[in-house]
Amino acid sequence: MTQMRCPHCGEPITFSDKRPTTGLFPTPTDEGTGLAQAQLMEYARDLAKVYAVQKRMAKYLPGGLRERIRTGEGSSWIAGQRRQVTVLFADLVDFTRLTARMEAEEAFDLLNTCFRRIVNHIYKYGGEVDKFLGDGVMAVFGVPEAHEDDPVRAVRAALDMQMEMQKLSHQLQSQLGAPLQLHIGIHCGEVIAGNVGVDEQQSYTVVGTTVNLAFRIQQISEPGTILVSQAVQQATQHLFRYRYYRDVELKGFAEPVPAFVLESQEQRPATPAPYFFEEPMPWAGRRSEMEQLKGLIENLAQGEGGVVLIEGEPGIGKTRLVREWLTRYTPSGVQVWIGSAHMVHSRTAYSVWRHLTRWGIWTPSVATTSLPARSIPLPSTVITLVLNQLEQSITREEAERARGQLFQAIRQVLIGQSKTAPLVLVIDNWQWADDLSRRLLLALLPMADEYPILFCILSRPAVGQAHDIARAAEFRALRNYHPIRLTPLADDELASILASLFEVEDLDAAARKQLIGWAQGNPFFLKEIMASLAAQGIIERVGRRWKLSKTYPLSTLRFPPNLLDLTIANLDRLPGELQEVLYCAAVIGATFPVRLLYRVLARQGKAANLDRRLQQLVHYGILETTTQQSGVLAFRYAIVQESLYARLLSQRRQMLHQWVAEEMERSLGRSEKGVAAQAELVAAHFIQAGLPDRALPHLMQAGRRALTQAASKLAVEHYMAALVAVEYTPRYHAERLEIELGLADAFFQSQEYAEAITHYQAALELCEDVEQRIPIHQAISRAYAAQNELAKAWESLEAALEELSEEEVPATSLLRGRVFADCAQLEWRMGDRRRAELWAREAAAILEGTPDHSSLAASYQTLGQIYAVLGQTELADSYRKRATAHLRATTGSFRPKAAQSS
Repeated sequence: MTQMRCPHCGEPITFSDKRPTTGLFPTPTDEGTGLAQAQLMEYARDLAKVYAVQKRMAKYLPGGLRERIRTGEGSSWIAGQRRQVTVLFADLVDFTRLTARMEAEEAFDLLNTCFRRIVNHIYKYGGEVDKFLGDGVMAVFGVPEAHEDDPVRAVRAALDMQMEMQKLSHQLQSQLGAPLQLHIGIHCGEVIAGNVGVDEQQSYTVVGTTVNLAFRIQQISEPGTILVSQAVQQATQHLFRYRYYRDVELKGFAEPVPAFVLESQEQRPATPAPYFFEEPMPWAGRRSEMEQLKGLIENLAQGEGGVVLIEGEPGIGKTRLVREWLTRYTPSGVQVWIGSAHMVHSRTAYSVWRHLTRWGIWTPSVATTSLPARSIPLPSTVITLVLNQLEQSITREEAERARGQLFQAIRQVLIGQSKTAPLVLVIDNWQWADDLSRRLLLALLPMADEYPILFCILSRPAVGQAHDIARAAEFRALRNYHPIRLTPLADDELASILASLFEVEDLDAAARKQLIGWAQGNPFFLKEIMASLAAQGIIERVGRRWKLSKTYPLSTLRFPPNLLDLTIANLDRLPGELQEVLYCAAVIGATFPVRLLYRVLARQGKAANLDRRLQQLVHYGILETTTQQSGVLAFRYAIVQESLYARLLSQRRQMLHQWVAEEMERSLGRSEKGVAAQAELVAAHFIQAGLPDRALPHLMQAGRRALTQAASKLAVEHYMAALVAVEYTPRYHAERLEIELGLADAFFQSQEYAEAITHYQAALELCEDVEQRIPIHQAISRAYAAQNELAKAWESLEAALEELSEEEVPATSLLRGRVFADCAQLEWRMGDRRRAELWAREAAAILEGTPDHSSLAASYQTLGQIYAVLGQTELADSYRKRATAHLRATTGSFRPKAAQSS
């Protein structure tokens, strides 16, 4: 029998008579000895097969991907991802001609010799061989693991490859009779990375325009040169000298492409790295801004309110500034509310205020801000009750009035709280605020001149909402409006941060200047650069400070000034199980419930140890907990979430959106109110999943909800999306009538009467039931009347009267009474008092005693106006009193949506 050998060490596998007695193996009896040996031999054969497969796989997959597959983390990589990579093509010049006089075996050996020498330099700089193409090779830098300097690595690999070919050419000059040369092309950009092929034969590769452009550039490069695209030149020009080649016409590209020839010979090896920099950055700078904010909160404690708008680029430190300010200077007795807008909720009515009421009060750790026992109920409870009550009780006809009531209710709550204790109201990420939240805040801003309320708004620059605040402050002549624009930190401020992190003697002037220049005055940029330094072992922890590694001086380090590359590189260094969590969370949104994340991951069988993984991500500073709301986490920086989301392939992104929507449906299905509140989000996820038929019911529900909140712009968006969706969902064509009516009502509500008429008429063409058609005629009449087109308004009412007569509607019908009431109002506007009186009396006679108080009140109001003009004061007053009594009974009365009185 052939002796088995260990597939790792090669030593023969032997079996002694002494066997362990742990219970894992059969007891060494005469009967069991043979069985035990046979089992072990079988296990050894299976193990040898496994290692053989791994060895064969190593020839076809990148090293990093092989390791991820071995540890069970490679499924998403094989499925595909969007990636930013650098692609290098290298080809041997005239290799066929040079080897024409060689034997085939000699040519084959020479080709493999060239490839071995080339490939060594690709691997040395962290690249992967994608494929061999005849006498050329394609290499990729950035998959499966990205580095912050992949373009630099590719260029250095190219330089070493050229030098290697020069050495080999010198050795073979006499044999070949001509120099052995490479011509190389390099380009960087976005690709799709994943398996390509059919089930029987697949290969892991990258595809896209980036690959095609790199190949075309290589084709036109001169022998012995390295030609790069403008993208590579811009990413590496701080290290290498380039000469402009020309704008080249390339097959498959409509416009000429600028190309550059590499001339420098600078080289230095790069080092891989694994994790985020985990230390909080020291606070520095912002002295004038902090003093201004300190003065505002001191004034607030004395009873003086204000409005402060803080603008700045992402990562510049807006949120950190406010946190430091509130923590350091919030006096005892001042209460702080903190809310935030989110990109995913930008189409949800009052999302900022809902967020504010959920997160509620924030208490600085250095201040005792407990409220007196006699204070009114928690404001979050009060506002939530107001919002919920309005959603349950209002009808579309009262939406505008309800919005005013909501504004007034929240205003009274804020006044009540500010009388109890001065109030700071902070709203972050204002650039994503929905329209109604914005309008509500703009309406409340003047309170700062009357009450001890300080509004603090944080926003990115050049955003419409932020400009609206500035314009509102100017228009309303607010006395205490204070705009603050955060600019990049000064070099000395960044230097103070570095000095607090490093031993001073470790940072020479050149290294300090280099790091400060890369950070570009942005604390987040500096944090990411420090993350890369720590990850690569270039800096190491000594006590509570950081020191430079003696084996890798900082002065030789090079980084591209691109934050996105830094962020992606750091994300790629995370273990695969943490990346899976982040990709899934990024689809849910910038803020996400942990329970929802768990259910979506459970669908993929990847929910194990989620708490531990989330704790790690919070520890690394990628995620953070949300204030006063358990079970919810958020991405610390929005650009991290956005870059993760952008990297997902469409197919996987759609699948995750579908799972998120389905899990939201499942969790909210037990509560009709809960489904209504989340309808916009569920619909948005289904639409992103490419499932318009499943989004349609939620879009319609969201449209209804927006109308009841007088959020006409949101209602138009939801119903327009539903109108598009219904075209792809034949089984929902019956709902088109409701969609057209919803759009018409929304346009009418926003006073866009021409658009309203168009959709009312479209609804009329879809409708056959007279009890629905009559109110639509009335709605069209009201829209024309609102535009002062009274003749067309009367034509619509005549059409309604004609249908009433054709259908033989009973004389006592509510429909008839409502149409008569509208006729009375229109005749009054057209100046015919006698006919107006007749219509009004007929309407009142029909509607008296019915639940339609609104139309009856309109009829009595018309009669009161007529008799007042005729000088019959007592009779006029009598009808006005009746009208008032019925108007008071209007709330909650039955009124069809399209039959609202003017």
